[in-house]
Amino acid sequence: MSPRDLTYKLYLGCERGPLRERLLGLLRDREGFRWEDVSPAPDAGRAEMRRRMRGADAVLLVSPEDPAKRTELELARALGRPIIGVLPRGERSAPEALHRVADELVGWSSDLMVDSIRQYALPS
Repeated sequence: MSPRDLTYKLYLGCERGPLRERLLGLLRDREGFRWEDVSPAPDAGRAEMRRRMRGADAVLLVSPEDPAKRTELELARALGRPIIGVLPRGERSAPEALHRVADELVGWSSDLMVDSIRQYALPS
C-alpha cells in the first residue's frame, strides 16, 4: 500500500479557534489526502491526551509556547510519535522547544504538510 492510499490519524496540537480552522481547511482542501482528526476535546486531561496521541500516526504542532502545548510536545516525544512543526503563516522561525524535537518543520502550506506527514507518519 502506498502513502497515497492510507488514511492518516492526525493529532493536531493547535488551539481551538481561527488558526485551527485554517489548519483544518488546508488539510481538507488537499485532494487525494485522507486523514482523521484524533485530537481530544480542549478540556481533556493528560490521560485523554496520551490515549489520543498514542493512536495518532503523526502529531502536528503549531504553537507549543503555551503550557498545554508544551505538555503535548513532551507527550509526543515520550510516545515516539513523529512531530511535524507547522509555522503559522508569516512566521519565519519556530520556538526553540519545537525546533529541538520536531522531525520536520514546515511552512503554512498544505503541500508541505502533506508531504511531511506522508514521509514521517507511522500509519497503522
